[in-house]
Amino acid sequence: MTTGDREPSLMWDGIFAIVLGFFLLMSLRSGLKVGAIERGPAAVFLGVYLQCWGLLFLASYFFPNRSYLLKGLMWLCENTSTPRGRWTAILWGAFAIIMGTIPVLQGLGLLAI
Repeated sequence: MTTGDREPSLMWDGIFAIVLGFFLLMSLRSGLKVGAIERGPAAVFLGVYLQCWGLLFLASYFFPNRSYLLKGLMWLCENTSTPRGRWTAILWGAFAIIMGTIPVLQGLGLLAI
């Protein structure tokens, strides 16, 4: 069995769900509100949550057959993005990491926008 033929693992999907769920719940419990991002832990957790999505898009480029989530993200990049292709996973990953860095810096008080 080659690496390309690997069956997706539900274990990885469970790990991804736990990590993403943790950061989303922590941002909501910390007082995340709709509107401008304010300094505090809610912004930091939100930023890390967005960065985790970016890392998942990057992982989907390199390991698309490791989990069903990564396989689905790669399918989105290949079939629904414009332009289409595997490389758009890197583009979306970089975009999400950069967009997650902004609330992290604002939450830490290092960036005032």
